[in-house]
Amino acid sequence: MKTYLFLLFAFFSGAVKAQKNFPYEISGTIDGLKNDTLYVFIHSDSPEVENPKTDTIILPAKNDKVFTKGSYPKTAFAYAQIGSKQSGRNFFTFIIEEGKIQLRGNVSSPENIRATGAPQNDAYTAAMSADNAYYRQRDVYWTKLQSGDESKPEYKKAEAAAKSVEQAQLKFRQQYVKEHPTLLASGMFVYLLPDQLPVAEFEKLYLALHDDVKSLSMLANLPERIAAKKNVAVGKTAPLFTMNDTEGKPVSLSSFKGKYVLLDFWASWCAPCRAENPYLVKAYQKYKDKNFTIVSISSDDKGDWWRKAIEKDGLNWVHLSDLSGAKNPVAKLYGVQPIPDNFLIDPAGTIIARGLHGEEVEKKLNEIIK
Repeated sequence: MKTYLFLLFAFFSGAVKAQKNFPYEISGTIDGLKNDTLYVFIHSDSPEVENPKTDTIILPAKNDKVFTKGSYPKTAFAYAQIGSKQSGRNFFTFIIEEGKIQLRGNVSSPENIRATGAPQNDAYTAAMSADNAYYRQRDVYWTKLQSGDESKPEYKKAEAAAKSVEQAQLKFRQQYVKEHPTLLASGMFVYLLPDQLPVAEFEKLYLALHDDVKSLSMLANLPERIAAKKNVAVGKTAPLFTMNDTEGKPVSLSSFKGKYVLLDFWASWCAPCRAENPYLVKAYQKYKDKNFTIVSISSDDKGDWWRKAIEKDGLNWVHLSDLSGAKNPVAKLYGVQPIPDNFLIDPAGTIIARGLHGEEVEKKLNEIIK
């Protein structure tokens, strides 16, 4: 889960406040880097923009050490890639800002490489360290849940403890944003919070951010997402859409009226999504003959990967996608970002729940389907 957070940070970087170029200096030691190269990418456009504008800083290493200095017009999140080979575990994130930025870590755990020495980086490093501590606590309980017996008291105790940690993490993020509206770390937390808070509460938190932080490219579509969230709040009628299935045939949400539908948003490359699938399979098998079905919307852009994941995970229900990746129009319509996410729709077409994860799907169905 810790790595997943850094994935979000890396791919949704952005810039703050155009201004006269400021000087920066990047130096440090990354054990195991040897004489390889560190590539630093700074995206100035929203992640939804095709071929976003990207500035690149190249840092050749010598005996694990890197050094460069230059100037840049705006404080920005930077995605640092170790070596030229792209993979899911060879990058880390820091902030380009005025001052001397010091990097320290090891190539064996890029997500733990830290940047310090300048105000925004110091704050970001401290905030992420505190936030990841909650993930470590949750991982302990989730490991027990995955290997435990649901009928035993120990399982219920671990489940309650995991939820307690999750709520504590949520409160930490909210309080951090309220206390530090000018820090880029707050922008990162706001990016992660939309589906964890009621829309009115989230909107208030977003509006409290300093304008410089709100101008982050990663937050560019939040006003649109807030509007979408208001349209898909519990109690609202689920917006209708039509999208092609795995065979290229159009399928409309309206064709499922009269059934309970779990509208599931996922992708084959999304590890947290794949981790949810066993729970969905279990719920589907139990309730598929009781006026319930699942419709999955994929944010994949590769058809083969999408179909192979469906087969491998045994997802024997309707699957839809236009293979446009993050630009999926149904995900936009429902204000979904990030994934996984889902909406439970009743037979009349009304949204009755959102964001059910793990055993929560089956428990909710057990409450409403007799």
